[in-house]
Amino acid sequence: MMKNKVIITTVIITTLLFSSTPIVANPGGNGDNDRDFTCGGSCHGDPSLSVDSDGIISIEIKEFVYAGTTTEIVVKIDEVTTSNERIVGIFLLGSINGNNDQPADYGWEIIQDENGGTSNYIEKRASINGSVHASWIIRSPTNPGTYNLFASIQHGIDPNPKGLAALGVSEKHEIEILPIPENYPSLSEDWIIPEYREIDGDGTITILTENTDNIEVNWKLSGELNSNIAEIQEIGIGEWRVFLPKTIGDSKIEFQITIFNGNFSVEQPWMEIGTENERFEGSSIGARLQALSYAIIIFGFVLSMQSWLVSTDFSDYFSKVRSKSHESENNDSQRMIFHEKYPGWLWDSVEEKWVPDIVESEIRSED
Repeated sequence: MMKNKVIITTVIITTLLFSSTPIVANPGGNGDNDRDFTCGGSCHGDPSLSVDSDGIISIEIKEFVYAGTTTEIVVKIDEVTTSNERIVGIFLLGSINGNNDQPADYGWEIIQDENGGTSNYIEKRASINGSVHASWIIRSPTNPGTYNLFASIQHGIDPNPKGLAALGVSEKHEIEILPIPENYPSLSEDWIIPEYREIDGDGTITILTENTDNIEVNWKLSGELNSNIAEIQEIGIGEWRVFLPKTIGDSKIEFQITIFNGNFSVEQPWMEIGTENERFEGSSIGARLQALSYAIIIFGFVLSMQSWLVSTDFSDYFSKVRSKSHESENNDSQRMIFHEKYPGWLWDSVEEKWVPDIVESEIRSED
């Protein structure tokens, strides 16, 4: 009978440990990534799985950009009706053909997206009034000509009994890519914005430029209006070490690079960078196994205590306790000596003094 209880208890504990649902990394969304227009990770482009979004989509970018230089693209979505999560997936696209329509397929290079990565699809939370903005810092194609960019969105709706996604696409936005002037100062094509700095480092980043004799970097914490000038050290031709303060947690620093060549200057878009968090190496399987091992240890300890308590004979122990109690009473009776001449008092043979007889005093008080 005891073995059956142990087996049943073990099965219950194991079932509870392994039946818990794992945490989802991106509830209500697909997560940032490089995605084509048709599916966006969920095949929302299928007309049977989507409805038209009511969001108003617009793209802001310079009318012309020099070939191979960095610029900023801002996508604005207004008056969009979403689900309670208010998550909106935003695409930056080179076409809406359905495949091979990412900006990289048309010569654009994403330097940094709104969330600090390099994805053409990102997710952001819309405001209560239905507005959400996203920006990309991109390097233009190296071949001059006319290029097109599109923005697309996907999001949930409420109510949504059929589980459909809302899908919207912007109008085509044409950008003229011009030949780059001679000796035009620019960021190097080999330079990539680091998403994070190492937590053990000194907080510096290295910037690579071309046709540049000087740079200036302004920085500020995200959300602040006033900026500060960073300390800069030239470590080689077109190579600069910039000292930026470290951040804690999810806080990030925004910085803007201005590149000079003689009297000519080019102001780059604002970029951002954070500091790497403390690394935690582990897995859900390891955590579950560790929890199971702790549960088995505790369960085994409880069973061991139960078995010990059942098998141990405490009769000798209790008899010794009673014996000591009787001895103590006898010792007390031998210590206190009654004398007929002094009723109500006892002679303490150890302390050698008279003490009141409490029992007799209580009897008299009752009488």
